[in-house]
Amino acid sequence: MVAGGSPGSGGSPGSGGSPGSGGSLATGGSNGSGGGVSTGGEASGGGAAGTGGALATGGMTRAGGRTGTGGAVGTGGSRNTGGSLSTGGTGTTATGSGGATGTGGSGCSSGPLATSIANCVIVPPPSTGDYHQDCVDTINKIRADCMCLPPLARWTEGEACADQMAEYDSGQNTAHAGFKARLCTPGGSAQCECPGWSSVSSITQGTSRMESCLAMMWHEVDDPSGEQGHYQAMSSKTYTKVACGINSSATDVWAVQNYSR
Repeated sequence: MVAGGSPGSGGSPGSGGSPGSGGSLATGGSNGSGGGVSTGGEASGGGAAGTGGALATGGMTRAGGRTGTGGAVGTGGSRNTGGSLSTGGTGTTATGSGGATGTGGSGCSSGPLATSIANCVIVPPPSTGDYHQDCVDTINKIRADCMCLPPLARWTEGEACADQMAEYDSGQNTAHAGFKARLCTPGGSAQCECPGWSSVSSITQGTSRMESCLAMMWHEVDDPSGEQGHYQAMSSKTYTKVACGINSSATDVWAVQNYSR
């Protein structure tokens, strides 16, 4: 994460495109001196917005996200699936029908990787029908498949507050408004947000046209010059649990992920 300040506004949807994820936010940063927050990327025609600005403890915000001109991440098709990593084991070789072979990723026997596998293929787990569980399951699968990280616990005690924050931010049309205002407790130590997405499923489940919000957040790692705050929160070895919140009563969907130690 970048050093602290006030959060960057999330990407707002452009014509023909889907909105991007909001900036991630951690406690401890103070608003104010040294620079203001850059707004998140807005969608260009036919494309999806980039991620918003990220904020962490102790300093100023970094610039907001970039707009992906002409399309979202993975425009024109879904990522090819290869072998994915399993925690606690080594990569294996699997043979598909017709004799085609796909190799698995590097093994996890030596523990977490230093950083994510480059352009890691993200395949979300099947939906359980419970968004809060799907959100945690997707985060944990990404952590395991891409970086051999242990799972985060589902923080059920924080879900009511996370839902409140998502609803509040939707009403304010401002990412992290509820987190900054300390709207409710327990609110966690860091927050990532998906502002104004088209559907509940788009937060966790990708399509051939664009990735899910959570996948876009993780793939910030593949663009070192851009926003990194969401990836840093999702891949943190400090946080042990996450509470997912959602507001789907409006015409668009706002979803937050509150991380805690």
